[in-house]
Amino acid sequence: MVNADQLKALQHRKRAACWSASTVKKALQVRYACGARGYKFLRQSGCPLPAYRTLCDRVQQLDMAPWISTTLLDMLADKLAVYAESERDCSLLID
Repeated sequence: MVNADQLKALQHRKRAACWSASTVKKALQVRYACGARGYKFLRQSGCPLPAYRTLCDRVQQLDMAPWISTTLLDMLADKLAVYAESERDCSLLID
């Protein structure tokens, strides 16, 4: 449930300087599931999660090449996993 970098952050009572990809992915899932306020509350309560800015930085570093991005489709699947079946209807718009 907790990655090694999260344990390190808990033991040292400070945030880890470098979060692993799996921790960032898990943090993005938490952020999608509980929203901005919920994520902020968890961080303020001492849960070892990366800062919101760290999440934004990692998402901005994703390769955004033309055509279908499997990375983005995987992220969309993770985001939709927290929704009920009736809430999973969506459309993909490309400009």
